[in-house]
Amino acid sequence: MRPSKTLRRWIGVVCFAALFCALFAGATQLLRNKNSAGAVLSLYAEPEDSLDVVFIGSSHILNGAFPMELWAEYGIVSNNLGQHGQSIPISYYMVQEAIRTQHPDWIVLDAYMLYYQELIYEGDGNSHKSIDNLAWAGPKLRAIFELFSWEDRWDYLVPLSLYHSRWKELSAEDLTPPDLSGKGCEYRLGVQPYDPAEPVSPEFRAPLSQLALDYFDRIVDLCREEGVELILVCAPFLASEEQQGQMNAVADVAEEYGLTYWNYLTRLDEIGFDPAGDLFDYSHLNANGALKFTAALGADLAELGVPDRRGEAAYESWEADYALWRENLTAAARAAGFPLAGAD
Repeated sequence: MRPSKTLRRWIGVVCFAALFCALFAGATQLLRNKNSAGAVLSLYAEPEDSLDVVFIGSSHILNGAFPMELWAEYGIVSNNLGQHGQSIPISYYMVQEAIRTQHPDWIVLDAYMLYYQELIYEGDGNSHKSIDNLAWAGPKLRAIFELFSWEDRWDYLVPLSLYHSRWKELSAEDLTPPDLSGKGCEYRLGVQPYDPAEPVSPEFRAPLSQLALDYFDRIVDLCREEGVELILVCAPFLASEEQQGQMNAVADVAEEYGLTYWNYLTRLDEIGFDPAGDLFDYSHLNANGALKFTAALGADLAELGVPDRRGEAAYESWEADYALWRENLTAAARAAGFPLAGAD
C-alpha cells in the first residue's frame, strides 16, 4: 500500500529540511575561522567527567599552562579552556560548560582580566573564538542572550552570517581537523627580550573592574554550588606598576572569598623566569616561559592534592597523547627556529 499523497509530501518536506540543515551546518563548519578552535574543541574530545582540572581565562593561561606537561611531570589530567581576550563575563559561561561536560574537582581561573572594564572583549573577534566552538547547550545560549545586544546575537546564533564571504580565503588548513594534542593550550614560538620590570611594594593596590568582580562573584557561587574548588592564578608577564597593583588587589578578593591565589608575578625568581628569554611579547609567555610556569603550577597543584593518574588504566592513552604533543611542539619549534628548552 502506497503512502497517501499528503504523507509523501510531508516526507519530502522533512527530507528537504534535513538535507538543508546538513548542508548549512557543513558550510558553517567549512567557512568558520579556525583560529584557536582547538582551544575549545579539545574539551569535547575527552570522556565526560574524566578531568580533574580545567583552566579558564585569557591568553595568559591559554599560552601559559600546558596540560600535557602537567601529565608528564605530575600525572595531572587537565584541559585548557582559555582563549584570547576571554573576559570574566565570558569565563563565567566557560565555567558552566566545563562543569556541564566534565565537572572537574578544580577550576583554575586566570585573574588577569579582572581589571577589564567592559562586558566583553571583541578585539580580533576574540569573543567568537570562545563562543562559536561551544556545543549548542545551555551555557552557549545563555552567553549569547545575556552578553550581546539584539543586533549582535545573530552572528553568534548563525555564524554563517559572519563567515559567508570567507570562501575567498579557504586553504588546505580549513579541511584539516584542528590540532588537539595540547589538550586545549596554544604555544608561542618567538623571543622578545625585555629588562626586568621594577617590582612594586606588596602593599600597593590598583583598582579592579566592578563589572568583572560582579561576574566573578557568580563564578564563585556556581563553583560552590557544584562542589568545585576554584583557584585564582596570575601567570608571569612584564607587568606595569598598575598591573602589578591590580594583581596584588586580587589577593584581597581571594581572601574575602576564602580562595587559593597564586600570584606568580611575586615568584619570578623562584620559578626561574627570565624576561630576556621567556617572553613572546610583553604580555605573553613563549613556549620556554610556559614550560617554567607549567612546572611551578604543577608543583602547586600536586601540593594542593590533585591526584597523579599515571598508571591508571582509564588514562593509558595519555602517554601516547604526550608523545604526540611533544613531537608536534618540537617540530613546530624547529621549523620556527625557536630554541625550545629540552629539545634534542
